[in-house]
Amino acid sequence: MYLLFLLTDFGVESIQRESPARRALVLRTQSLMYKLGVKIRTLRKVAGLTQEQLAEAANVSTNFIGYVERGQRALSIKTLERIAQALDVTPKDMFEFTEGNVDELRYEELLAELRKCTEDDLRVLGILAQRLSAGPSVRRSSRLTQQMREETRGD
Repeated sequence: MYLLFLLTDFGVESIQRESPARRALVLRTQSLMYKLGVKIRTLRKVAGLTQEQLAEAANVSTNFIGYVERGQRALSIKTLERIAQALDVTPKDMFEFTEGNVDELRYEELLAELRKCTEDDLRVLGILAQRLSAGPSVRRSSRLTQQMREETRGD
């Protein structure tokens, strides 16, 4: 970033400007190709696959997987379907992106675990998530688990 000083009728003002390289980086990381590549990398890591293993399962080259994960290559619909199948996800799952400073890998690992849960487990986890998001004023004790079980039995 650099500062630009403007001389105005009211004095000198400084304006922060982004460098062209920074602006290009921001635009690139906001592109769909880049987001899809990051998502594929994250799903691959959650699945415990190397680039080589994913490439073999999807019938593409390892270099191509690397390019895709860096957002440097576009995918055809057929290739997208093969990669989704190799990752054991739906093509729709590949387009669900997180926003903000969420750790993408941690988020995907959590989603993978949630998909394995029963309905009762999901009910308990929903209550736990509500309590955790309520802030530090909510007591987090061993009784919390018992209370959650009792609440879910009442539904």
